[in-house]
Amino acid sequence: MLFIISIFIIVLILAISFSIPPKTLCKDSRIAVGFASFFVVIFAVMFSFGLMGWFNVTGNAVCIMIMFIVAGVGVDDCIVVENFYSKAIEQGKPRGKRVSAALKRGGLAVFLTSTSSILAFASGNFSDMPGVVGFCTCGAFCFTWVFVLSVTFFPAMLVIDQRRIERGGLECLCCDTCCSTTPVLLAKKEGDGDESIAETKVGRLLTPILTSGAGKIMIPLVFGAWAAASTMMMLKNGVGLTVTDVVPDDSYIAELVETSREHWHGNSYRGMQIVMVGDFYDDEAKVAKMREYFEWLEGRAFIEGSVGMSEGTWYQHYTGYLDAKGLNRYSDFHANLSPFLEEFKKFRTEITCVSGDYGDCSAGIKCAKMPVWQTSKIDTFELYQIEVEINDKIEEMGFTTSYNWIDEFGYADADASIEVATLVSLSTCVAVVMALMLFLMDVGSSVCIFVCVAFVDMDLLGMMYYWDVKLSSISFSGLIMSIGLSVDYNIHIAHAFLEGKGGVVERTKHALDLMGPSVLKGGLTTFMGTVVLSQASSTVFRIFFKICFGTVVFGIAHGILLMPVLLGWYVTVFPTGGVVKVSPGL
Repeated sequence: MLFIISIFIIVLILAISFSIPPKTLCKDSRIAVGFASFFVVIFAVMFSFGLMGWFNVTGNAVCIMIMFIVAGVGVDDCIVVENFYSKAIEQGKPRGKRVSAALKRGGLAVFLTSTSSILAFASGNFSDMPGVVGFCTCGAFCFTWVFVLSVTFFPAMLVIDQRRIERGGLECLCCDTCCSTTPVLLAKKEGDGDESIAETKVGRLLTPILTSGAGKIMIPLVFGAWAAASTMMMLKNGVGLTVTDVVPDDSYIAELVETSREHWHGNSYRGMQIVMVGDFYDDEAKVAKMREYFEWLEGRAFIEGSVGMSEGTWYQHYTGYLDAKGLNRYSDFHANLSPFLEEFKKFRTEITCVSGDYGDCSAGIKCAKMPVWQTSKIDTFELYQIEVEINDKIEEMGFTTSYNWIDEFGYADADASIEVATLVSLSTCVAVVMALMLFLMDVGSSVCIFVCVAFVDMDLLGMMYYWDVKLSSISFSGLIMSIGLSVDYNIHIAHAFLEGKGGVVERTKHALDLMGPSVLKGGLTTFMGTVVLSQASSTVFRIFFKICFGTVVFGIAHGILLMPVLLGWYVTVFPTGGVVKVSPGL
């Protein structure tokens, strides 16, 4: 339901933005084209999940959030293509040259941003977290299809709608009586047209500020100081998700956890399994070591009772079984195990024989488990310390492949490694984007984009501290996603700046006039596509919204304010710099 709401809001915004004056409602407005963007999003999501099934990529709950990202970000490319298509019409391009003119410039910008987003998501596949890998794979597939549909399906919809406008037809949503059917004349006589760009409020208001002496100094200092402060705050951020974060707010589990927290200080008893790997039960010395480990474990403050709980372990029952028959616990261990398991079938769930057949355990035991009560902590950092302590001890006793396990240890492991994983993965993603930029642009322009993207990620990490968002697999996925999204805002402005003519002032105004409105529209649609998550009934979805919100705000701010200033300094110091290596004819 939230996805349908977000799609409806975005389509409505596009329909309005494609129909604002001087366009006339029902005549040369593009309401239907705005609704056509719905199919770009839906097809991209459908094709992506289909590809995941084709390649046997496991999906997960986090992948659901991709739909909201595609709903908000996927239409950005449509906005850019429509923007350049409308400019081609304004310049008097003939029918056969409008799409080629739009894709020659807008298509290149879309190619640059889509490629960077796809590679940013694809680099997330190097993560050790399967959930993150599934999310990033889904994102890479989605943005690939968004690009394909944005330069094929969507331009076709534009052409069809423009033909309707030129023959005087009405919007499909308008009635015949509300508007006349007079054909709409082109703004200019058909021809090749000039390449002039209409002035916009964004360019008119921001260019004097960004190119002033104070602006060129203060803007980089402010953004740099903010990034530095955010980095300091990042070091204070917490780690991990609680049980209440991953269940709906009205779930009985949330109430149970709160009750436990209030009356039992957040602790509860959980059954932990001691998994003994290997066959050593006929070795008296090894069995003595196992018992020594059990005695050590029972002396820990976080262990309640004895190994085997109230009923005892399968080993205690089996040795009692051998003693009752007058058999030796060691020499007769394997020969009598199968009859014991036949008589006491409940212990079959605790033993795996080498043969895989409980009727023939004479070859020995592959692994076995023995339960014990553990006072499991809610704090995953404490859990991780417990896990390390008891598993190091069991290895020290000579059981190098044996271990202790409860499900909560999995969360503890993830939280313990999340900080390093975040640093490594973000560095990898930014490095991949930097390598792509070096391939597409010159070194100086690539460095400017790198700085802006790095600053956005630093700002997000600082924002997480102030907004009480801890590092977890969810926020980790959002941070990976943020690189691809923040690159979009900056590349659009950088590309428009580099293709501009004249000095810094002229290039800055050209970039802001050409791409400023599109970047702002793209940010608005991304925000509207994810804002519905702020009303979700689970903290996990609200965390994702916070990351998306920060990405939009910081991405637009860096793209529109910082990027032109950095590029202005670059082309001032290196007048021959600022080159896009990819041909517009691509």
